[in-house]
Amino acid sequence: MIKTRVFAPLAFIASIASSCDSPPVLSTEEREAPIVYGLATAARPEVGVFLFSSTRCTATLIGPREILTAAHCVNYVPQQRGGTFAINYNAAGAYNVGIARTLSFVWGGSGSQDLAVGQLLNAVSTSVATPATISTTQPSSTWLTVMGYGCYARNLTDFGTKRYTQYYYSGGDSYNYCFGDSGGPTFLGTLPNNGAIVRVASAFDTGTGADVGADPVTYRGDINAMVAAMETPGVSYRGQVQSIGYQAARVNGATAGTTGQSLRLEGIQVWSASPGVSICYRGFVQNIGWQTEVCDGDLAGTVGQSLRIEAFTARLATKGSYSTIWYNAYLQDTGWQGWMSNGQMAGTTGQGRRIEAISIVVQ
Repeated sequence: MIKTRVFAPLAFIASIASSCDSPPVLSTEEREAPIVYGLATAARPEVGVFLFSSTRCTATLIGPREILTAAHCVNYVPQQRGGTFAINYNAAGAYNVGIARTLSFVWGGSGSQDLAVGQLLNAVSTSVATPATISTTQPSSTWLTVMGYGCYARNLTDFGTKRYTQYYYSGGDSYNYCFGDSGGPTFLGTLPNNGAIVRVASAFDTGTGADVGADPVTYRGDINAMVAAMETPGVSYRGQVQSIGYQAARVNGATAGTTGQSLRLEGIQVWSASPGVSICYRGFVQNIGWQTEVCDGDLAGTVGQSLRIEAFTARLATKGSYSTIWYNAYLQDTGWQGWMSNGQMAGTTGQGRRIEAISIVVQ
């Protein structure tokens, strides 16, 4: 199910979907690609619609306030603010909740890491939907259920009806995804089994029409760490690291980055799940210097530019129940520098030395 060929992302964009009289322009391969036409269903209410600006995708509730979707639905940005998660979209009993932030797990491309976790502004009651879980094992010789709000066929623009199909997976390709299914889950078992998530819709191969699925089973630890970081009081943060990319989120003093591997920290995102707390921070970046201050999960540093962060400062813009933010940087040729706080500089400037890791706490 994981492909590496040229692909067509499945996010449904308003420029494509604005008129039911104007279907998207598709290649010959896309027009002729086989597709399993799904059946409408109200089952699995945790599967809803991800709406942001002109983008229409599918997402699944995986925590009290967390949803799982595809990174390309937010254009792979480190953090996107805003949007809506809609349960029972376009149906009786529709339930809409705003999205505070969505963080991507990759900064480009389709396939296994095309995953993003969003945090809702409010928790979804279990009377409305029960969060799905991520499978601990890869599917093998088993029934699978694919679900999404995408089009009925690849030459249509009828986004908005939740559909499903079931098939027996024995290791071969499947041909189920359609525009708008991006971010949608594939569950273990048939529909009545209420199985765990084993794939997330990413794209389809434009040469064969075969599904391209992201792999939440492999990245289950990272997904669960992000859910925890969105719920745990104190401070949460995530590093973007040379040769690694985005690491799993850390909380309350855990190390982001690496030590003893000579890998530069290239980006850092910091936020708090504690009420009334806002954290602002900035990086001093190779070839750039001091960047503009960012806050509450936006990226300091860079992604995909191979530039090291050399210095870092942070402050509590609003304090809630805390008075101090502490941060300790692990520096090239030095090791742990020692704790700095409330706007003091960690790292160095003018020495061309990388920060390799960072630890953050609030008190």
